Amino acid sequence: MIKTVSLKTAKLLKEAGFPQETALFYRVDEFGNVFERNANEDPLKMQKVLGTNIYYAKPTIDELLEELPESLIQDGYLAMMKIIRTPSKEYFVTYQSSREDRGTVENESLPEALAQMWLWLKKEKLI
Repeated sequence: MIKTVSLKTAKLLKEAGFPQETALFYRVDEFGNVFERNANEDPLKMQKVLGTNIYYAKPTIDELLEELPESLIQDGYLAMMKIIRTPSKEYFVTYQSSREDRGTVENESLPEALAQMWLWLKKEKLI
């Protein structure tokens, strides 16, 4: 099973400018019905055919990692991305420097934690 983000997070990512080119996406029709689709259904072509459908990229862990920087320089300190999985199976994503951690997020889903980190970095204008 490929792990991806929820529809709620997919909407937030799209609003924040996350790239929408992905193999997996949600399609929401004019009645609010939600469909999970893969790259076999071209969103742009389907939008022309079906009209009012809205598409949201449903990024995978790999796609999220590709959009996150490996490191940040902030206040003159190099901060490296760190992902921690706790015994209770929660994920922590942070940028850690010798001085402090930056923008730590946690979630029981790794894709959700990575997406939350991307959203935080975007909000803080770090990406």
